[in-house]
Amino acid sequence: MNTMTGAELRARLTYLGLSPAILAEMHGWDPRDLRREAAGTIPVGARTQRRIHELEEQARREVAELHKLPGTIHIPRFKGKDEETPEQRRARWQAGDMPDPWHHAITGRYLTEAGPNANPIEYA
Repeated sequence: MNTMTGAELRARLTYLGLSPAILAEMHGWDPRDLRREAAGTIPVGARTQRRIHELEEQARREVAELHKLPGTIHIPRFKGKDEETPEQRRARWQAGDMPDPWHHAITGRYLTEAGPNANPIEYA
């Protein structure tokens, strides 16, 4: 596995619609470690690099699936802090639903690829 720099980690997370804090919360990791990795104060660990590569592959698959969908594409709207507790959010993520910013980033990638032929997008 190639060595990923902190700047590259931050850029890849942004492209996935994630932040170090969200990635840490998704997996129960220490958010301080991910912040340090993203800042470049400690090396990006193999675990983090593996997970980023897995997420990038998942993103590619999800964008490809959006291209196959007929009609309107529905994405979740961002939930406010009063709509979902951290426990509810973690349970949703552990059940396989990705964070709201992820869905928006994936849909943005789809729109970029599809160009003028893109299906309409609406909030679910």
